Amino acid sequence: MTFPVLAQRNMTYPMLVKHSRQPRIYYDYVVLPQKNNEKNKVLISFKIENDYLTFKKAVSDNGDQYLKSNKNFEAHVNINLEVFKGDSTLHIDKNKEKRPEQRSDRDDRDRRDRDRFTGQDNIQLPPNKESVTRTFWRGVAKAKTYEETKSHKEYLQGFFSVELKPGYYSAFLQLSEPDISEGKHSTVRIIHVPDYTKEHTSSIIMLDQIKKFDASDKLPLLNFGNNVYYGKNFGILFSVPQNEQGTDYKVEIDNLGTNPKDTSSAKIAYTSDISAENVINNVGLKADTSHNKVYLKLVKDEDPNYAYASIPNSRFANDSYRIKIINNKNNKILTSRIFQSRWLNMPTSLLNLNVSIDMLHFILNKDKVKEMNSGSFKEREQKFREFWKKRDPTPNTQYNELMAEYYRRIDYAWEHFTTINKPGYDTDQGKVYINLGPPDRIERHFPTNGPAIVIWYYGKRKYAFQATSGFGDFELVK
Repeated sequence: MTFPVLAQRNMTYPMLVKHSRQPRIYYDYVVLPQKNNEKNKVLISFKIENDYLTFKKAVSDNGDQYLKSNKNFEAHVNINLEVFKGDSTLHIDKNKEKRPEQRSDRDDRDRRDRDRFTGQDNIQLPPNKESVTRTFWRGVAKAKTYEETKSHKEYLQGFFSVELKPGYYSAFLQLSEPDISEGKHSTVRIIHVPDYTKEHTSSIIMLDQIKKFDASDKLPLLNFGNNVYYGKNFGILFSVPQNEQGTDYKVEIDNLGTNPKDTSSAKIAYTSDISAENVINNVGLKADTSHNKVYLKLVKDEDPNYAYASIPNSRFANDSYRIKIINNKNNKILTSRIFQSRWLNMPTSLLNLNVSIDMLHFILNKDKVKEMNSGSFKEREQKFREFWKKRDPTPNTQYNELMAEYYRRIDYAWEHFTTINKPGYDTDQGKVYINLGPPDRIERHFPTNGPAIVIWYYGKRKYAFQATSGFGDFELVK
């Protein structure tokens, strides 16, 4: 397991709550080889969390607000795309870059993988750059309930399709909403379009897992940037060069630990041959959207050939990885891509090791917590892992259900029992909930001449909490 917020030892739970609730936008791109080798089609896809957008009640054609089961709330979104030649707007130091004749295949591959992590947000249009193409996208996000408008689990998705010659480009995207005067978000992402006529190359496309690779199937794009969902298997698709038809390939995945930009200490986490039944010849790809999801569809009688592989991500920790497609005949890497296994709904405490250890005081005494929190980061992390490993109900998987449940209870206590006087996990209700979980039954009493009383039942046991103020404070009375 990786702790996403590593450096700050003085982090607190409320600080982590603020960090974890920042809404996100995810971008990705896919290069599709074309019969016309002069230009290739590039799909730039995006996924926007509902919480990032400004929703309003849906409005009928005559301007009246109305509620319908499928669109109670709406958010109108505009995204403008402009693509510029070159990538010098970003962090790459040209003075330190090797000249093309000095670069090895590995140098180029490392650069392409690194570039997928490169971007700058909330910036201005790059100056003195040659614009290659521009286009726009308009869409509407819909939500049935107010809670869905604030959800991190609901998204608006879409894509752009542009044709580009081989080379490097800077894609400038600007998101705005008609009801907001200023642009809400802007970003630049590097795009690399390979020259498929000169290079024995390919690119990896991340997909949701599919049961069977078939020419008639829709292939759902994962559309999660450089991320995959922790604990969930996924699929990959890659084009097979024309001059390598019939070649056997294998998938190899390296664990890069917590730093995706450092591949020097990579360790092999998985390897598997790609079966012949998962290769389809003479097919191309086209994109479409359906039910707010981006799909790829195989098109027959095209030049490229595509291969599919299923990746057992449920076996992997939420670390960074590099996935490689290797030619079994010469052991050369055809293509590679770095990804992060991301625990989307990770309990807040697990964002930081120190907070994770501190929160064990509900089930451990003070001395044991102090001992676990002593030593270097590596030593503390090891002790923390060993503590939960001994209590893992499914030791053969990376996901520890007991640990996740414990820290989810802390999140629940924060969200439901916090008052102006105390954080929810330090209240009497919060402490009982963290140790025992949700009650089997709840009774509420509102005496005429006394404070409100809430009773939680756990089998034959019961816990009564009495209101001590008019601001949600309750204390355990019996």
